[in-house]
Amino acid sequence: MCAHRVNTIYNNSSQPENSGGIVGRTMPPKRPPLSAPEFGKWLVSQRRKRSHECIARLVRPLVEHAGLKVNRSQIVKFEEGRIPQWPMLYAFAVVYKETPAAIASRLFSAIEVDNQLLISRTSTPGSFSDPGGAVDVSDQARRIQEMEEQVAMYETRLSDVQDLASKLVGIVGGVDRETGASKKPSPRRRRSH
Repeated sequence: MCAHRVNTIYNNSSQPENSGGIVGRTMPPKRPPLSAPEFGKWLVSQRRKRSHECIARLVRPLVEHAGLKVNRSQIVKFEEGRIPQWPMLYAFAVVYKETPAAIASRLFSAIEVDNQLLISRTSTPGSFSDPGGAVDVSDQARRIQEMEEQVAMYETRLSDVQDLASKLVGIVGGVDRETGASKKPSPRRRRSH
């Protein structure tokens, strides 16, 4: 009797086939595989005669703040062409004594989609080009510097506004704006009759 009830629940013909069940759903298309085998070869050349475990030990303290755990097999996977995350890329830059911009440029120029280069190699060192135009790493660094200066300027302005606001509150609330000490209200005089 239970088996019959289960069959009638799941084989209920009153529900359409595509009503939220597994049947009839389409899966999203798979992303094309990304890899960077040339970057992996460069990692191998930088490792020289050191072991994968040695590199993993050097990288671990650099990425643990990001919650990443690194073992020797992951180093092997990066050398085989796996694209590293940003903290790993920075760690490789430190271990192999490269600037983050240079190693990022090296990685970007080596990324392949379905075994075809994503970015053209016809650009100069330190920059890369894509179909949308040339992107210069030094130009990006300049833009970042400008943004950091703007942020510093806004932080200074915010500090000035906070100081002004505290002075205004002090005036209204009975605080001496020069010293920050509270003003004592003067005693009221009583009229004598």
